[in-house]
Amino acid sequence: MTNARAWFGAGVGPAGYALYQSKLLNLYIGSDHSFAGAFAVAFLFGFAGELLIVRVLGSVGAEN
Repeated sequence: MTNARAWFGAGVGPAGYALYQSKLLNLYIGSDHSFAGAFAVAFLFGFAGELLIVRVLGSVGAEN
């Protein structure tokens, strides 16, 4: 389960960054050309993705 959390978080982070760069969501973090904003968005999406996979795997394991 630990590997699944890491891989899912690592995959969702860049996807969140791509969503941030596409301007589909109105997210304003720093300036447009700042690396800190890009890292913050990737971290937030990766963290949220990791939490999602933990809850999904936890609920699947609780039913058995």
